[in-house]
Formats: sequence, structure tokens, C-alpha cells
Amino acid sequence: MLDLPIHPQTYLFSLFGRFLLPNKEEIWTGALIQAMAGVGFEAHSTRMLLSRTKHDGLIESRRVGRLSYYHLTALGKHMVNYGSEQLDSSQPETWDGQWTVAAYSIPEIQRKKRDELRGVLTYFGFTLLTPGLWISAKPLSSTAEQKIRLLELWQYLHLFRAKYISSTDLSAFAARHWPLLPLVKTRYQWFIERYTPVLQQDDAEPLGDLASFVNSLRSLCEFITISLADPALPPELLPAEWPLNQAAELFMQIQSRFGSRAETYFDQISNPH
Repeated sequence: MLDLPIHPQTYLFSLFGRFLLPNKEEIWTGALIQAMAGVGFEAHSTRMLLSRTKHDGLIESRRVGRLSYYHLTALGKHMVNYGSEQLDSSQPETWDGQWTVAAYSIPEIQRKKRDELRGVLTYFGFTLLTPGLWISAKPLSSTAEQKIRLLELWQYLHLFRAKYISSTDLSAFAARHWPLLPLVKTRYQWFIERYTPVLQQDDAEPLGDLASFVNSLRSLCEFITISLADPALPPELLPAEWPLNQAAELFMQIQSRFGSRAETYFDQISNPH
């Protein structure tokens, strides 16, 4: 069975992005614990996750009587927005052959900032070409720029748009510099094999609200996790029979099929009682 490691914060951000924003801003702790239990988190694990995420500056809390309510910070909302951008993005029909080139020079004394910038570039689909020089086949997104600015790293970054003129075959170039492409392809295929039977099962006997919520949230987190590892290269740079479109269509079917039932369950647990 394929190992698909999902960062715990992905579940938390997906809850906010899918079931709270934009109509609601906050959620009480008990609802978070119950929602996370549906995808396998014990109560103490959820509390630890909330504490770490708050320490990272991605969520904040407020108390109302004996209850605690959580909401996203500006940085947390940027993270949720980027996940949404990944879901909405697809392979471009045409590509102008232009690459985004990112260069930086950060003194050794500021190694932490250098490591942070490397992490951000990787997160937003860049790959290392040579030491200190990173490339992407798409422009830097506004969400990426906002995150880099919030981390006070923007002044270290120099961006260029360039055209590749060497004789190396572009697909071979991409395969060498994005070595995880075969793994991403396998994960999209795994997603298709995992959720096609779920829809078939629901056709035979409709799932209840809790099961619909679990499938909606889990498939969202899994698809986001796969998408975040996908550099969203144009078709001419990808391996043959790239399964993104089939997986994305299935994902949309899942969200459409289970959406209202999942929202019904979430509304039931959202109000303290």
C-alpha cells in the first residue's frame, strides 16, 4: 500500500478552508477535537497540534467563558489560500517556454533565514538548479510572495524570467531536476484507485453524514498533499500518461457527492452543547 504522509496541519487547515471560511471565522475546541477524531486523531493529539500551530503563528485563540475558540492568523490564511490555489491550478494548455529563476545570497550568520527561504521555494514548486539558483516553470504566485514577505525574506530574493536555450531535451531536463515526478504520478494513480470504489459504494448504498464528512475531509487532505508535491509543470515536461486530470475530476466528484452531507455533520458538531 502506498505511503502518503500527510502533515497534521493539513487536516487543520483543510477544516478551516473547507468548512469554516469564508462564512465563519472561528471554531470551538470541542468541535475541532470531534472533527479530527473522524480522521484518526485522538483528543490529546489534536490539542498538541493546536498548541504547535498556535506557536507557529498560524492560529490564535480566544476564550469565551469556559470555552476556547480558534481562528486563523493572516499567515494561516495565506497557507489555506495556497492550498486552494493548488486545487484550482491545472496544467496550462500552452506554455511560453519561460522559466522563473530565483537567486539569493544570505550571509552564513543568517543561516536560519537561508534555510527558511529554501523551504519556501521548495514548498511553492521551485527546484534547485545549482547552489543558490532555483527554477520554476511558472511565475511566483502572489500567495508565495506574501508568505516570503511575511517571513521578512523578500529583500534577499532576486527573481528573473528566462528562456532555456541549451540543447538538452526538456523532458529529460525536467526528469533530472524534479526526480519526484514518478512518485507524484504514482500517488495520483493511487488516489484514483482508492476513491473510485468509494463512489461505487455510495451508488449502491448512500453513506451517512459522518462517513461522508470523513471521505470529504480525507480526500481533500490527500489531494492537497499530492498537489503540493506536484510542481505543476506544463505537459511537454511531464512523463507520459500523466493522471492529474483524471484524479482531479474524481476529486471534484467526491466533494460534490459528499459535500452537503459532510456540511450537515460539521454543523451538528460546531455548536457547543
